[in-house]
Amino acid sequence: MKIAKCFIVVVALMVGPFSPNALLAQVDTTMLSGDRFYDLSLEQLMNIPVEISSKSAVNIRETPGIVSVINQKEMLRAGARDLVDVLTLFVPGMGFGVDVEGVVGVGFHGIWGNEGKVLLLIDGQEANEELFATLQLGGHYPVDMIERVEVIRGPGSAMYGGYASLAVINIITKATGNKAESHGAFLNSFSRNAATHSDFSLGFTQPFTNGVVNFSATEGTGTRATRTWIDATGFLVKLADKSDIGVGNYNLRVAYKGFSIRGMLDSYRLQIATLYGTALNNAKTYDQRFDSYFGEATYTYAVNNVIKIVPKLQYKQQYPWQLQVPTLGYFNKRYSKKVDFDISSTYNLGGGSNILVGSSISRCNILDVASDNLTNNNDFGITNFSAYAQLLLFSKWVNITAGARYDYYNHFGNSLVPRISITRAWTGFNFKAMASQSFRVPGGVVSMRNFNSGKILEPEKATNLEVELGYRVFRSTWLSFNAYRVLFEKVIVYAADPSTGVGQYANGGKQGAYGMEADLRYSIKYVDLQVNYAYYTALKNSVENFLVEQDNAAYPGFANQRVTTIAAINLTKNIALTPSISYYGPRYGFTSYGLSTKKYAETAVVNVALTMRNIGVEGLDLYFGGHNILDKNMPTIQPYNGGHLPLPGESASVFSRLVFNF
Repeated sequence: MKIAKCFIVVVALMVGPFSPNALLAQVDTTMLSGDRFYDLSLEQLMNIPVEISSKSAVNIRETPGIVSVINQKEMLRAGARDLVDVLTLFVPGMGFGVDVEGVVGVGFHGIWGNEGKVLLLIDGQEANEELFATLQLGGHYPVDMIERVEVIRGPGSAMYGGYASLAVINIITKATGNKAESHGAFLNSFSRNAATHSDFSLGFTQPFTNGVVNFSATEGTGTRATRTWIDATGFLVKLADKSDIGVGNYNLRVAYKGFSIRGMLDSYRLQIATLYGTALNNAKTYDQRFDSYFGEATYTYAVNNVIKIVPKLQYKQQYPWQLQVPTLGYFNKRYSKKVDFDISSTYNLGGGSNILVGSSISRCNILDVASDNLTNNNDFGITNFSAYAQLLLFSKWVNITAGARYDYYNHFGNSLVPRISITRAWTGFNFKAMASQSFRVPGGVVSMRNFNSGKILEPEKATNLEVELGYRVFRSTWLSFNAYRVLFEKVIVYAADPSTGVGQYANGGKQGAYGMEADLRYSIKYVDLQVNYAYYTALKNSVENFLVEQDNAAYPGFANQRVTTIAAINLTKNIALTPSISYYGPRYGFTSYGLSTKKYAETAVVNVALTMRNIGVEGLDLYFGGHNILDKNMPTIQPYNGGHLPLPGESASVFSRLVFNF
């Protein structure tokens, strides 16, 4: 009892200057519903409520993180076809590279983040696979299944744990919401000799008394590239019929009062002609699959108007990197099962301020075998316990967010990461200043592949500093600027064991980056203009796999500078023409494993899209256009020294899309 009284006194002293009468952080959460989000004004876009960085609805200019939000109108109007298109066009600093077996992964701030540094959530489900914690993004996640995308352009470990040390991507699908509707879309995109995207999506939302049912289904096929790829030995591989992609996503949610359950299946098929950079058996292709099954049950219990308790149970079963190459004796049958129970409680202090505390425990089992024969135990289990807390305070002077997360892993030890931020928004100006630590834990197989003198792999840890300034230059113009510094220590490094040739992992040196980003929005009756810019410089990099000998300020695969301009010209109320151009500065990539880096020239990729809304009937829309209309080869480079020569970029293509919302 004495402890409880002391806690109440401490909280009261902290909250005193932040009395509810002075608190200003009121947000209109109805902005995110239905047609309102489709036609938001510039002023409304600058005050969108987001939960991704604090798990509380806070307007985007005051939320404790550098956040981008992209709504479906923006994606469709710009002609985006999948998640890669969306992140390339709208999120400064985000880039993509080729991993092993031709898989396309993600990097941010110039740093390769595909093995557990970037977290992807789909309706709250953790999509990173559990063998290596990677993502597979080439042609994956069609835009027509997406309602909006939220991105934390910085660390998220204090809220989301060990896969979020660099960035967090949150996809909110169409299987959400409470308003009765049905929707569908058909997309066809054609390049030379092949269809790059052929997708369809259908779904509905049906409310009932005290509840709602959401369902969406998406299927698609495509081709990664139609150009010719040259492998590490100089062998030519024509990709038009050797790089097929297949995607599928089925998502069902049922909510009744405070109870919600969700089930989701996501599948990704990839036709490959290489494992690690050399063509397989004279370019013979093999089919690789990544299948994920998700389940979630959540109950939101409002004890009263002040206290809310949310227990959540999640389950995911994944079959990533499923591939057999009999002629090489290569196979992977490993899969994972993970159960996670989380319980959190929010204490409302009034005016948007609150205290959040929570804890979770998870168990992930890595099952079955692979040809690497790295362990005699075919059931490798990882147990994680975590506890987290956050204080979110708003006042007429400044808003403060302070929190921390503690994680203990049975195979990796423990990690404690704090965060603190100060934010404030006025009518025409806002600022944010943030300091935090973040951490990365390896996927399950990574910890098996450890030859670091018998030592257990330790989590990577990063220290992050961020600042953002936003200013309304004119009534129709908003400019935001942010700068950052991130430095990872004990970087988990992949290398080949000299005695066996098997790829394994160990804690290595340091890797970091500092830089800046800018986002300009200009909106009048006939023009919506967005310009985003990103710049980074490599910081204290001592990891050989990421060294560029010609330029120690650069990392492999990612341009130091990139600028994208999107201009939507509203010809009429329902017709818009949207050209876009993305400029990439010079990039570097390895010629083959162990050899020097090659410089790739600066490149500009131009797209154009035509929007025609409400064709004959309200809610029926048509979209036409072209991607890379100047037919520039923008190769996807491997962002580390792994022996895989760049995949050629997509050729010029044209697309058409039919969308209905009734």
